[in-house]
Amino acid sequence: MPRQPRLLVEPPTWLYREGRASRSWFAAAAPAGTPVRLPHCWNTLDDFHDGVEYRRGWGSYRADFDLPATRCDAADRWFLVTEGFFGFGDLFVNGSRLAAVDGQYLGVRVEVTDRLRPGARNTLGLRLCNRHRRAVLPGIRDPDFLLYGGLSGRAWLERCPTPCLDAARIRIHAALEEANAGRVDIECETDSSSALAGATVEWTVLAPG
Repeated sequence: MPRQPRLLVEPPTWLYREGRASRSWFAAAAPAGTPVRLPHCWNTLDDFHDGVEYRRGWGSYRADFDLPATRCDAADRWFLVTEGFFGFGDLFVNGSRLAAVDGQYLGVRVEVTDRLRPGARNTLGLRLCNRHRRAVLPGIRDPDFLLYGGLSGRAWLERCPTPCLDAARIRIHAALEEANAGRVDIECETDSSSALAGATVEWTVLAPG
C-alpha cells in the first residue's frame, strides 16, 4: 500500500452570516458576512435568564480557498471533516448543495471529491440550526442545558490517497487473557479492494508510553 501522507487544507478564515442563507449566498463572488476564525459560536455569552430566550435558529458559514492542481491526483478522494458541533443543516460545495449534516457534538465527515475544482478557487459552505429535535434526547423543546450554535470546532479538507484504509471501518478489540498478557484483534477495510489483491497489512502495537 502506498504510504502517501494525508494532505489537509484548512481555510484560515470563514465568513459568518446570521440566518439561513440562500443558495445564491454560497455561489456569490463577493458575499456579505463577518470574518470569523473557527471555533466559532453565535451564542457564546448566552445564559439562562427568566423570560429571556437565548438564540436558537440558523447561521451560515462560507470559506473560499485555492486548491493547487499540483497537490491533487486523479485517484485522490477528498473529505470535508469537522470537529464536534451541535446542530443540523446543509453542506454546500462551489454553490451547490451536496448533503444534509447533523453534528450532534460528534462532527461530520463527508466526501466532496466530485464537487472540487483542482487548480481553481473553491467554496465550502455550511448552514446550521441549533434548534432541538424531538428525536434527540431529552426530546423536549427546552432542555435544561444550552444548545450552543455554530461551528464550535475546526473544519478542514482531508485528502486520502487511493487505495487507503477506511477509518470509519476499522474495528479494534483488546482483552486481557491472563495476568500479564493480552490480545488485540484488528479488522479493517479499504476503499478499493480490487486494487489490493494479494496485499498484506502490518500493525504495530505500542506501549502507552
